[in-house]
Amino acid sequence: VKGPATEWLAQPDQIATCWRRGRFYGDQTFDYAVGDLSDGASASVTVLADQPRAGQGYTLSVKRQGAQAALTLTSAGQRLGTGAAAWRNDSTVELRRAGSRLTALMDGTAAFTVSVPADASGSLGFAAQGYVPRLSSASLWTANRIDETFEKAPVNWWVASGTWDLTNRWACSPQWSWFGGFSQAVAAIWYKRETAGDVALDYYVGPKMLSNDQVNSEFVGDFNLVIDGDGKSLFTGYCVAVNPTEGGVRLYRQGQPVALNAHYELVRRSGPTTLEYFRSHNRWFNVRAELVGSRVSVSVEGQEVLSWTDPAPLKRGFSAIWTRTNGIMVPRVSLTFERLAEGLLPSPAGK
Repeated sequence: VKGPATEWLAQPDQIATCWRRGRFYGDQTFDYAVGDLSDGASASVTVLADQPRAGQGYTLSVKRQGAQAALTLTSAGQRLGTGAAAWRNDSTVELRRAGSRLTALMDGTAAFTVSVPADASGSLGFAAQGYVPRLSSASLWTANRIDETFEKAPVNWWVASGTWDLTNRWACSPQWSWFGGFSQAVAAIWYKRETAGDVALDYYVGPKMLSNDQVNSEFVGDFNLVIDGDGKSLFTGYCVAVNPTEGGVRLYRQGQPVALNAHYELVRRSGPTTLEYFRSHNRWFNVRAELVGSRVSVSVEGQEVLSWTDPAPLKRGFSAIWTRTNGIMVPRVSLTFERLAEGLLPSPAGK
């Protein structure tokens, strides 16, 4: 769950095309090693696309032409900038957005700069033609995102309830450990910084094996989260419950149920697909909740499973991850936001 490929979604109808999960806001830089481009091959990166599909946003293409590399920036079918640079075996192309300036660089040298709307946001995509790309050669920096893998102490999070620590996932294989939480009641952690505007909370999660009366058990569910909450109560803001004991996917706004997908099953537990439930013993699930404008959506494993339009959208608050009468492992969390607000949690939530 820490590899580069987990953050990219393949485009089924286009070969060697993929989109980074979610939208991006504010300043950002994408760079890609193009030294392995064969003569005539090309690579392109698209930023600030309103929808993750070709023809949207701003696309920088680099094409190798012998010992030269040709750079072209297009948007909505219009050519906005061109440039050329010497191609090397270790060449890197870069697209850098800073405020209203979008700059294309080759090996650290600016080829051209164009203007973009200062408040523009959108999806980021990558495509290749004439060669096999490697996502491990790409890197992305963005100011409006935190990406936690908990390799260091989780100082950006408040423990509101339950026990949270580096812990083993499987009682039968205690040498495998990640950050996780568990409780016989509620286990919850809040991110300390308040966000404003659009926001998305995305995390990988798996069940923790718990021991009870000498029996090891795990529940694949209650993979829950909150966005735009008050930092204290889990049923403030937009609260999402994925496969709770009641089943389905549920969305609450300020404690009131507003959307339900009662038919969604995280894993099937009966009939000829019972084996699927046991396969989750070693599986990581991706859960994501996102507010863009007035639309709240919930996705599991990259598939949207619930959405709702809020006539009076919340636009400020804190984010949380939680579970109930369960244990969960959380190896990676990403929080993307339009901007950070001034607020910090005034005191440890729930204390």
